[in-house]
Amino acid sequence: MNKIKYKFTIIPFLYFLKTRLKRKVQRISWIFVYFIPGFILFNHFANLTEPENIFLLLIGITLINYIYENGYIQNDVKTILKEKNPTLRLSFREIQIINSQWNLIIVFRLFIALILILLFFLVSKNFERALYLICISVLLQLLYIVYNSTRNIFNLILLLPINYIRFYGFIIPFVPADKLLEFTFSTALIYPLLKVLEFTKLPRYNMLKMGNLLGRIDNFRVFYYLFISIVSMANYFLFNISFIYVYISIYYLIFRTVALLLINKNNSSIKEELFKTRKDVYRSK
Repeated sequence: MNKIKYKFTIIPFLYFLKTRLKRKVQRISWIFVYFIPGFILFNHFANLTEPENIFLLLIGITLINYIYENGYIQNDVKTILKEKNPTLRLSFREIQIINSQWNLIIVFRLFIALILILLFFLVSKNFERALYLICISVLLQLLYIVYNSTRNIFNLILLLPINYIRFYGFIIPFVPADKLLEFTFSTALIYPLLKVLEFTKLPRYNMLKMGNLLGRIDNFRVFYYLFISIVSMANYFLFNISFIYVYISIYYLIFRTVALLLINKNNSSIKEELFKTRKDVYRSK
């Protein structure tokens, strides 16, 4: 294997950037969608003014995304071989070489994952938290293996836990046991449920009637976060849940509203970039 050319299969985040976030506008959007809300929620449970917690955040988020990337690689190299009309994110040559070096790549990735777990334990000095992170990582890997092994409505169901772990798996080890149910329910509404609803627009799930009800995705996201903001506010007053979930919901509402305004703006470069990368079915009314 050309170690320089194919380092993107080994180094954390490189595969994601190469195959999913190719354009500048996508990468900027991912910062607002993933990193900023994640950092805010993490800080709510583990103060980021402490250097130790900053390291634990970086290690945790890298590990979870590294495991998630395993699913991407398996899908792009192995699963596509079983599909009639696969989405090709790699060149034929790249697929050949990665397949030929598959075992070596897996060993390297497993080794790096173990290093990240060891670093987490050494920095945190907390076996329970490290064990939580290990279990979450293993669960994510198993879920993604099942996800890539099937192509039916079950995939849509699996999207919920898979996306949930990706977005919040690095935070869970720091959530107090008495707050875990509140955290799980509230955060599941904020992003993973939305992603599942969006995927109903894809023809392969045969839920086009449901997908059509959503209309254009950019509009639906604004209405969704308006609804979730109201629900979070109601839960805050009625059930005394933490205000952080209200804050995060409103944050997404503002972000999606601004994004919609920019997309609808005539001659918008953002609109042009998004339309080059997004599936046509997401733009349909």
